[in-house]
Amino acid sequence: CLFHEMVVADGRKMSKHLGNVVDPDELVAEHGADTVRLAILYAAGPAKALNWTEGALRFASRFLRGLWDYTHDSIAAAAEASDDAEAAAETAFIRERLVKWCDNGLERIAADLEELQMHTAVRDVTRLFERIQDFEKRVIQRRGELSRADAEAQVAALILLARTLSPFAPHAAEALLPVLKQQRTQQ
Repeated sequence: CLFHEMVVADGRKMSKHLGNVVDPDELVAEHGADTVRLAILYAAGPAKALNWTEGALRFASRFLRGLWDYTHDSIAAAAEASDDAEAAAETAFIRERLVKWCDNGLERIAADLEELQMHTAVRDVTRLFERIQDFEKRVIQRRGELSRADAEAQVAALILLARTLSPFAPHAAEALLPVLKQQRTQQ
């Protein structure tokens, strides 16, 4: 079992005596369990002092909400993507780059988890999400829209991201995976 050294709020050690304790049940009720879990893991490395701020909660909430919205938007767009062989050929190198980004991201996340560096792993998960978004931007810059092959690659990357997110935000990952897998089978 690995803990943070201590939790600090407003420059002082958090304690009941000082009256500066944040009730985790209230945080979960207000923000959700995945958001609180992700915020704590993101905020500091293990065996280090955790300086509690609302910023970590905002970050986690923004990330999970952004991933949720982006995934559902991507699924809707994938259903409309045309099967264009010329477009697929023109963006093949970008899809190959996405595969490399996913492989490298997964490798870094696995190494972080092996070293119990959860805060770094969470940052790498967010970077992987940024890479998936970057893939879409690059394809759209080049072709104006995603082809069926591009949409399939994007959904595959989002499935990988959702699986990778499972230890950090299990409820969100559990909700996203079936939707993504269903889209994949429909393609």
